[in-house]
Amino acid sequence: MARHTPQQLEALKLFDELADELALDMHFQPGDIQFLNNHVIYHGRTRFVDYLEAEKRRVLLRLWLFVPGARPLAPSYKEVYGGTEQGEPRGGVPCKEGWWRTVHQFQQNRTGIHATQPLSW
Repeated sequence: MARHTPQQLEALKLFDELADELALDMHFQPGDIQFLNNHVIYHGRTRFVDYLEAEKRRVLLRLWLFVPGARPLAPSYKEVYGGTEQGEPRGGVPCKEGWWRTVHQFQQNRTGIHATQPLSW
């Protein structure tokens, strides 16, 4: 693999500086919801320590919303999102077996903390 050029290293340094400078820390409270568009925002997560008591543990669910008419994605996203063309449905839930793309697949195969939560759909 080729090494980064001096210009690429400078660009990465500037990117890192701007990410720190423009960062927004969010401290969630019970019931909070956060919506992000992964294709237009750079985001990350910090570590957290969960409670030992099951009733106090954090429950974090990922939801992919399909927006009709959504912009096309690069073909390299096909394996992850299932669809890349403009307006084509995409998304799913990552799992050991690959990706669950329907509510039925999720209901039949859910495991872990998600399996203890009632489904309301």
